Amino acid sequence: MLARMHSTEVEREEILAQVRRLYDARFPGKEAGVFSEHDWDRCGRAFSLVQGKSVLEVGVGPGQMFNALALDPSIPDLVGLDVRWNQKLIRPDRGDLRIMSILDLKLEDRSFDCVLCMEVLEHLLPIDFPKAIHELRRVCRSTLVMTVPYEEPEPVWHHDRPGGHRQSFPEEKIERFFPLADRHLIPRGRGKWQWVMLVERFAL
Repeated sequence: MLARMHSTEVEREEILAQVRRLYDARFPGKEAGVFSEHDWDRCGRAFSLVQGKSVLEVGVGPGQMFNALALDPSIPDLVGLDVRWNQKLIRPDRGDLRIMSILDLKLEDRSFDCVLCMEVLEHLLPIDFPKAIHELRRVCRSTLVMTVPYEEPEPVWHHDRPGGHRQSFPEEKIERFFPLADRHLIPRGRGKWQWVMLVERFAL
């Protein structure tokens, strides 16, 4: 059976709610990791931008976004990557999960209609950041969706927390590296800096 062009907004809201129930049941409270109301809102906004039959998520983490993508029948070709598997990853019944570095995506040029990379780029060393952006753009055929913390104050987390953020994204850096991206600021909660969702679209 051929996949539809894309699922409706209501269908995707229902899918995300189903995934949230799955994670809430498996990890009561905040045991699932960083997923707060604002994190689920970020996922919902990204999900609404996904189009096309082939989707790549770079940085699967605990897998909330990947599980939502796996439940969407309009996405027959789904691949998820990470450098190591998160202990709280719930593997869905569908979708291809692979260990791979964002710095060396062993994938063909323009091989995915949509590429998602959320809350990953800030964890890279600044020297590796341009290479990662190049790789994401190289494998994307149509829509690239990224999120990073916006105007996060220095010093960033890695100074006092292993595995934390290694670079910040002030306005000047956003303008320099993402000049053609559509931007959407997303709240993270009272007293916290915002995320910025960067959406790049490429000619087919």
